[in-house]
Amino acid sequence: MKRRLILLRHGETQYNIERRMQGQLDIELTENGKEQARKVAPVIAAQKPFAIYSSDSSRAAVTARAVGELAGVEVQLDKRLRETDMGEWAGLPHTEVEEGWPGQRLKWRATPTYAPPGGENRIELAERVAELVRELIPKHPEWGEDDRPLLLVSHGGTICALAAALLDFPLQNYALLSAIGNTAWAQLTEWPAYVTDAELDADPLTAGPRHRAVDPIHPGYQWRLDIWNNTAHLSEEPIVWR
Repeated sequence: MKRRLILLRHGETQYNIERRMQGQLDIELTENGKEQARKVAPVIAAQKPFAIYSSDSSRAAVTARAVGELAGVEVQLDKRLRETDMGEWAGLPHTEVEEGWPGQRLKWRATPTYAPPGGENRIELAERVAELVRELIPKHPEWGEDDRPLLLVSHGGTICALAAALLDFPLQNYALLSAIGNTAWAQLTEWPAYVTDAELDADPLTAGPRHRAVDPIHPGYQWRLDIWNNTAHLSEEPIVWR
């Protein structure tokens, strides 16, 4: 059994253009963002996702529904897929954050345990979205029986944090994944972990190179990164999934 997971970021917003800290503010797509969603929709729908979950922020939900309409799958909204809570930084341009909190924005990007004032850190973000993945595994026992993926539509920071958690990155490596672009996507696949029966018997949730307890049903599995930041649909390049 191999579970395939696609993580898709929403289309462009005005805050993206203005380089503002969006966080959990509900900012709508620009016309270009809507066009990006229309372009990516047939590409993702062609993978035949059997379920689609989206952040309840409108920019993500609109992107998700563009895919869902073509795939014939109803989009389910979950607030755990929201972007990072940016606290006092929400809505501010990057320049104003740097002026008000010198050096702290770069510290936030590089340090997963650091949170914006009144916001959440990368570890807290990763845990709330990993909780959803843990729930979806038993909720969809058909996941992995064929090659159809489950699709999560979310935000740049959320996708990076979740991927780092699923891949079981050490804390110092959480910032190694490059920022994912508007309507770019990533793909991870869960494979059997190469560990001995003795290791599994000793500690089934931590033995070997797997994420700690993200999959409570099949702890002998680990997530691997197949694709990152794919924007082939925007450049008309050939798309390679495997």
